[in-house]
Amino acid sequence: MEKNVLSKLYKGEVQVELAEVKVDLANINDFKKLYDQAQKYYVDFNKAYGELDKIKGSVVENGTNFLSASDELNLLGATFKKQFAELGLNYLDYPEFKNAGSLLKFYDVIRKMTDTAKQI
Repeated sequence: MEKNVLSKLYKGEVQVELAEVKVDLANINDFKKLYDQAQKYYVDFNKAYGELDKIKGSVVENGTNFLSASDELNLLGATFKKQFAELGLNYLDYPEFKNAGSLLKFYDVIRKMTDTAKQI
């Protein structure tokens, strides 16, 4: 009977060890998959960042030009608004001025984006 009990204990211990090995192998496979994903994202990031570096100058230049033109547009618009009011006309009744107002709504966003691009 002792041999039978020892045999059962031994079989149980081996099964436990095999189960642990299976778990360890599963964890290694998960680790390998995550490593492969991270490696791919690293390569993709470097590629995208390289593209960003190529367009940085254009983004900064166009953003700066937009901001400068918007400042001038805003100043001239204020002058027109005052002159229209003196004539009893509504400045926003004219599509050019209404459209300019819509365009100027992007000023803060483009300023932030241009500043961010300058820091890259």
